[in-house]
Amino acid sequence: MDKDSFEIDQNRLNWECVRQPKLYLKYAEELAEAKQALEEAKTALEVIKADLSLSIRKDPDTYGLDKITEAVVSSTITLQQKCIEQNQEVIDKKYDVDMLQSAVITLDHRKRMIESLVTLHGQNYFSSPNINGEAGEHLKEEKKRLARRRRRKV
Repeated sequence: MDKDSFEIDQNRLNWECVRQPKLYLKYAEELAEAKQALEEAKTALEVIKADLSLSIRKDPDTYGLDKITEAVVSSTITLQQKCIEQNQEVIDKKYDVDMLQSAVITLDHRKRMIESLVTLHGQNYFSSPNINGEAGEHLKEEKKRLARRRRRKV
């Protein structure tokens, strides 16, 4: 995940407005793919558990079991390496989904911030300050004097 994608260039708001939907779509698609991968990993885990359950019930001696109960079968399944590995795969896929979900939420916040910055820009929030009255006149006169002095020196 490129964290620079979430930054806003305040000096290029028009570019950010055009870029926003593309970024959102990119991360929304990645999120959909990650959710699909998570569901596939969960399904694979269920298949592994079902296969192990059948195997344990058919041949409990292979697993060192004397007595077969639901609790014993369930515990034995949980301890099998295939089950442990696939469970870790599910955890990893869930993490990917969570991270991409946070990216999509961040892009929603980014959109609102771009809208707010555009509004502020339209209200001249980023413009130079204006000095009115006597102080403003004094500042204008001082700028003129400085400009005249520079011309004389040249």
